[in-house]
Amino acid sequence: MQNSKLDSLAKNLGTPIYIYDSKLIRDRCKELKKNLPGVNLYYACKANTNPEILKIIHKEGYGIETVSPGEINIAKKQEFQPQK
Repeated sequence: MQNSKLDSLAKNLGTPIYIYDSKLIRDRCKELKKNLPGVNLYYACKANTNPEILKIIHKEGYGIETVSPGEINIAKKQEFQPQK
């Protein structure tokens, strides 16, 4: 993304602002699965609990790793199954 676009987003939305590339997230999920066949993959939600990112990761077939009641609630909201 060009700096002028980033500057415009920051001006219109304020800072700090976090911008994620959903295609890149999907591509990385697929790459990991391809290179680790037969391995159950889990995302540590303590790294980032952004609901849109969790939706992508869930759709890619990943499980979720939680360590607190708050993280469990976040996982439930994104419809991760308890066994995953």
